[in-house]
Amino acid sequence: MDFLSDTTKKDRRNLLAAGFAGIIVAQLRVYPTEMDVVGLKFQSQDLPLIAVGGGLCAAIIYFLIKFYSSFLYEQSSAITKALAIQIREGKTAMDIAREEEALNEQARVFIQQRQVIQTQQENEERRIKSLQDKIGQDDIAHEASLKITDQKRSDLEQALVKEDYTPHGILLDRGRIEKEILSCPT
Repeated sequence: MDFLSDTTKKDRRNLLAAGFAGIIVAQLRVYPTEMDVVGLKFQSQDLPLIAVGGGLCAAIIYFLIKFYSSFLYEQSSAITKALAIQIREGKTAMDIAREEEALNEQARVFIQQRQVIQTQQENEERRIKSLQDKIGQDDIAHEASLKITDQKRSDLEQALVKEDYTPHGILLDRGRIEKEILSCPT
């Protein structure tokens, strides 16, 4: 349950930014020796560190206090609202715990169903892939069979043309020749 308001989230962001700036300044030891905005020039090397470090520390402490107080206020408000709803609806803590448990059980069932559906989809995808592979293999085998049949037909036609073959005076019909070739086992 996210009970933080936009203001508290902005306070958290400002606290993180100030802390990050403080870490960068402390690690890199980068601080100005002259401030043009105010018109100050520092004579000692330690004064800029004290001014910048003190300012950053003050900003960090301010944002920390502001964020922490907003956080505590909003958390207590959320708890108060939840208790007011319990009292208004006449629910006890055990009723709420049972409702949460039932919701968690429903979520678990939904997750299991999703996993079952996902597994079924993966199995079907594998089945489709294997069927596509089988169709591809059957296509290749069929193409090879057609090439063999075409070769046999052309061989037979060449043999008939060469020898002018007409057994027992019967003229052979081209359609009949094709039927005979196709009926032969390969």
